[in-house]
Amino acid sequence: MHLDPSLLEDLEHPEHLEHPELDLDQFTSRISLRAAWNRISISIIINLITITKVLL
Repeated sequence: MHLDPSLLEDLEHPEHLEHPELDLDQFTSRISLRAAWNRISISIIINLITITKVLL
């Protein structure tokens, strides 16, 4: 799983978080949201490459 660099910074320096009192559920949902967004962007890129190959 690819982690966003800013997320890694949050983990290494919790004081940089906007809300240090953020509970674990919110934090994990934030991680899974970013992971889902990464998967969506990757599939969009793959689809664009496939469409381009078909058109060429």
